[in-house]
Amino acid sequence: MLLRVRRYFCISYILDSLHLGLRGQNYLKISELTDGIRKVDIEGEITEISETREVNLRAGGQAKVADAILNDETGSTKLTLWNEQIEQVNVGSKIKIESGYTNSFQGEVSLNIGRYGTLEVQE
Repeated sequence: MLLRVRRYFCISYILDSLHLGLRGQNYLKISELTDGIRKVDIEGEITEISETREVNLRAGGQAKVADAILNDETGSTKLTLWNEQIEQVNVGSKIKIESGYTNSFQGEVSLNIGRYGTLEVQE
């Protein structure tokens, strides 16, 4: 029994250090974001939002897209907003993203909410 308990806490510690956690939320800080992270949980404040533009989708049709800057106490990153997400936030909005992901373009890491992620505006 003691071996199982030690094994559980050892595995839990390793997963927590990788921000995967077995219990509760482990929110990343912006300074910790790197290319290729999946299931990103993060909180921050929107400090800028670009003009909305329309793009053609590979699958056909069009969508609205805007880039925002998300800040926390450790730094800032680009956040891509699509369609109704654009209307949900304003400059100064404090937001929480769960199950987002990161990618990079021309060496700049950006955060995306994606189809499986959620965006919640906090009061």
